Amino acid sequence: MKFNPDRHNRKSIRLKWYNYTNNWLYFITISINSKLCLLWNIKDWKLELFESWIMIQNEWLNLEKRFENTLWNKYSWGVKLHNFIIMPNHFHWIIEIKNNNSIEAIPCGCPDIIWWFKSITTNKYIEMVYSWKAETFNKKLWQRNYYEHIIKNEERYNLIDNYIKTNVHKWNEDKFYYTEI
Repeated sequence: MKFNPDRHNRKSIRLKWYNYTNNWLYFITISINSKLCLLWNIKDWKLELFESWIMIQNEWLNLEKRFENTLWNKYSWGVKLHNFIIMPNHFHWIIEIKNNNSIEAIPCGCPDIIWWFKSITTNKYIEMVYSWKAETFNKKLWQRNYYEHIIKNEERYNLIDNYIKTNVHKWNEDKFYYTEI
């Protein structure tokens, strides 16, 4: 396949002016490729959590621990987890990047965490598919990019936190709402 700049040019969602080593909170959304509902479903008016939901939650809850024992720790970096919600085909979270040094040791910040999270959950999901514990997917588990919003004040934090808390109750109104019927 020949390189086509119109088709193969990935646009970065990262802000060119923003220093990702700052101690900020981030609201992140990652979505399952093709909007497939692979994490949970509502069947006969009952919530049906899939094993993939449990795996996603476990990997999310392990992020703080995972990043305290890496190269980041050498530079006094770390992450602190805040609120999250796992929806049928996407995942919202608030994460805090903590830079305890005055130097800019690792300028990649949040994107590296997202890359790692997508990678580890994809590999674990593939294992689940091979052991018949999860539905198959088409080539990529997660969509290529993600949504990020830098949370700069308490008012914004409270709005996003409330959105996460109420998101599951508004699933059929959600912009990611999709059913494979």
